[in-house]
Amino acid sequence: MGLPRFDYVPWLARRERRCLVSPSDPARSLNRRFLAALVCVAALIVLDQWLIQPELSRLASDAPVINVAGRQRMLSQKLTKTALVLARETDPVLRERSRQELSGVLDLWSRSHRGLQDGDPELRLPGTSTPEVAAAFAELEPEFVAMHAAAQSILRTSTAQPTDLDEQVRTLLHHEPRFLERMHAIVGLYESEARRRVTSLERTGWTIAIAIVATMAGLALFAIRPAARRLERQYLQSQRQCETLADQLAHADRLKSVGEIAAGIAHEVNQPLGAIANYAEGSLARIASGSTTVEELRSPLQRMLAAALKAGQVIRRVKRFSQNRPHVVMTASLNDLVRDVLDLFEPELRRRQIRVALNLDESEPTLSCDALQISQVLTNLVQNAVRALDAVPESNRWLTAITSHDGEESVTATIRDSGPGIAPDMLNRLFRPFSTDRTDGLGMGLSIVRSIVEGHGGTVSGSNAEYGGAVFTVRLPRQGATALPANVLEGASHA
Repeated sequence: MGLPRFDYVPWLARRERRCLVSPSDPARSLNRRFLAALVCVAALIVLDQWLIQPELSRLASDAPVINVAGRQRMLSQKLTKTALVLARETDPVLRERSRQELSGVLDLWSRSHRGLQDGDPELRLPGTSTPEVAAAFAELEPEFVAMHAAAQSILRTSTAQPTDLDEQVRTLLHHEPRFLERMHAIVGLYESEARRRVTSLERTGWTIAIAIVATMAGLALFAIRPAARRLERQYLQSQRQCETLADQLAHADRLKSVGEIAAGIAHEVNQPLGAIANYAEGSLARIASGSTTVEELRSPLQRMLAAALKAGQVIRRVKRFSQNRPHVVMTASLNDLVRDVLDLFEPELRRRQIRVALNLDESEPTLSCDALQISQVLTNLVQNAVRALDAVPESNRWLTAITSHDGEESVTATIRDSGPGIAPDMLNRLFRPFSTDRTDGLGMGLSIVRSIVEGHGGTVSGSNAEYGGAVFTVRLPRQGATALPANVLEGASHA
C-alpha cells in the first residue's frame, strides 16, 4: 500500500492566513511598540531644541555680560584717575593727551552701561534679563548720572585752569566708591544668574538623558527583545521542522534501502534455497526406495553444500553492498583521519557554535587499518560529543581532538568535550548494545565503535574528565590490521 498523499502547500497557505488574521498577532503589537518608541525619541529631540538650545544660546552670552560688567568697575576707576591727572597737569600737551583718554574712557563706559541694560549686539550684550538686575541698575543710576555729568563737564572746561576743575573731580571721587560697590553687586547678580542657568541646564540635560536611556531601555525590553525572541522561536521552529523533514527523508531513504536489500535477498537467495530443497527431496526419495548407496548420495549432498555456500555468499555480498565498499587495509595518517572527520562535521560545529581545539602529534603517526572503519569510529565519537554539548551554554562548548604515539607500537586518538559528562549509571555499560541515555538513540554507536577497534587489535575507553566533560580514548596498534577478520561488524550485532 502506498502512503497517503499530503499536499503541504494548501495547508501552509491556510496556516499563513490564520496567522495573518489573528487578532492577537504579536507582529502588530511589536510594530506599535516600535512606533511609540520612535515618537518618544522624536519628542525628546524636539524637547532638546526647545529647552536646551535656547539655554545654551543664553549661556553663551553670560561670559561677555560678566566681562563687560566687571570692566565697568575698572573703567570707573580709570575715569576718576584720568580726571585727576587732567585737573593737576599744567603741560598743554599732556593735558590734551589726558583729555582724549578721558573722552575715550567716558564713551566706552557710557556705552557699556547702556548696553548692559538695553542690549548691544556689537558688544554681545542681550540687555537686562531679571528684575533683580534691573532694580540694581536703578539704584546705580544716580551714581552713574553724577559721574557722567562731572566727566562731561571736565571735558567741556578742560581748557580752563586746573583749579577750576576741582569741583568736578570731587564729584567723581564722591560717587565712585558707591558706584563700585553697586556695580560689584550687579556683577554678583550676573554670576549668580549664570550659575543658576548652568545648574538648570545640567538638570534639564540629565532629565532628557535619563528619558532617552529609559526610552531606549523600553525599546530594547518591550520591542527589540520580544522581536528577537519571536525571531529566535521562528528560527528554532524552522530548524526543528527542517530537522524533522530531514529525519523523515532519511527514514524514508532507509526504508527504501531496506526494501531494496530485502528484495535482493529474496531474489538472490531464492535460487540456492530452491536448489537445496530439490536436492534434499531427491536424496530422501532415493533413501526411501532403498536402492541408493552412500556414494550416490555424495553428489547431491555436495551440490546442497555448494548451494548453501552460494546463499552465504549472497548474504555477505548484500552486507557489503549496505556498507557500500569492500574492506580495504591500507597505511593511513591518524592526523589526516581526524582532520577529515572534523571537516565533515565543520558545518554542524559552526551551527552549534562549538569551538574545536586540535592537539595533533607533529610526527604524523601512521597505522595500518581500514581507513573508512576508523573514520566511522571517530565519526561516532565526535557525533556523541556534539550531541552532549547541546546541554551546555554556547560559550562553554569545546571539543578537543588529540593524537599521539607510543614509539613504534601504537597510536592514540582522544576525543574530549566540555559537556555534562557520562552519567554514573552509564560508565559500566557504555559499550553494550542498546545502552543509551538518549530517548532518540538505539545505543548501537559505541558498540560498533568497540567492535571495529577490537577488530583492529586495539582498545577503546570512556570516562569523565577531571574538569568536566567526557573523554574517549582509542588506542590502535600500528600494524594490527594486516588482515581484518570477517566478523568485524558482525561482532557489533552480537556484542
